[in-house]
Amino acid sequence: MRASQSPALQNNRSRPRRRLAEEQPREPDYYLERMQNRSAVVIVLTDGSMVRGRIEWYDRACLSIEREDGVRLVLYKHAIRCFVEPTDGAGPGSDPI
Repeated sequence: MRASQSPALQNNRSRPRRRLAEEQPREPDYYLERMQNRSAVVIVLTDGSMVRGRIEWYDRACLSIEREDGVRLVLYKHAIRCFVEPTDGAGPGSDPI
């Protein structure tokens, strides 16, 4: 700590800045909505391949997906390019994948 700074100023800098509501990421809301509705999602990966399934769980770095054939995958979020809504009408009221 430099002599010109007060301890209160130094402590203020060590605390993380609180985000405003409009700055909060909407990613967790999307995952939770899909998990609660058991909605099918199509995930496009950075290599261009597509994975279709339901989100089982997520954390800061990964998503767990149950594919249509029952295989469970763990995908790193950095390998995901985007999410695409299924076009075959699969939704909350549709048959399970």
